[in-house]
Amino acid sequence: MKASVEVQESQTEQKEVSTPTQQTTQTTSSSVDLSNFLSTMSQMMSQQNEMMKMMDERMKKLEEQNIQISQELDDLRKSQEEREKTFNNTVKKYDDREVNIVQNAKNLTGMPPENAVAFLNAMEDQDVIDTLRKVEEIAQAEGTTSMVSYWMSLMPADRVAVIQRKMVSKPKTLQ
Repeated sequence: MKASVEVQESQTEQKEVSTPTQQTTQTTSSSVDLSNFLSTMSQMMSQQNEMMKMMDERMKKLEEQNIQISQELDDLRKSQEEREKTFNNTVKKYDDREVNIVQNAKNLTGMPPENAVAFLNAMEDQDVIDTLRKVEEIAQAEGTTSMVSYWMSLMPADRVAVIQRKMVSKPKTLQ
């Protein structure tokens, strides 16, 4: 049994002793591995930096596009507001005109026919047409006789022909 213990001790001693060549090989191998690792890490860091730069550039482009889209949206919003203003002004102008036409029709109906015809002769054709139509409309709504045909009989024939032609070519409503 003593011989077996001595064999084991001698094997243990052999394992612990290493030659200088083996130590150099291990050190060289370790430094090569470390060098390769550092080189690989350096390459990866460079690639990561490049990717970060590309991402930054892409973000800048996207931000510029967002700013441009925002400006276009603001311009469109302003344009829409301007169109709405214009439309509202047109509607208001039409409503004001309509109110004025109704008032003119009532005024002309309430005055002597000769005076009404004098006013009609001084008006522009479209205003005369709108007023005559409104007088007819009011008379129908009230169930009374319209003065339009009598007024036209008192007006100059050539003016009546022009007004009648325009009334026929332009319908009362386009709806």
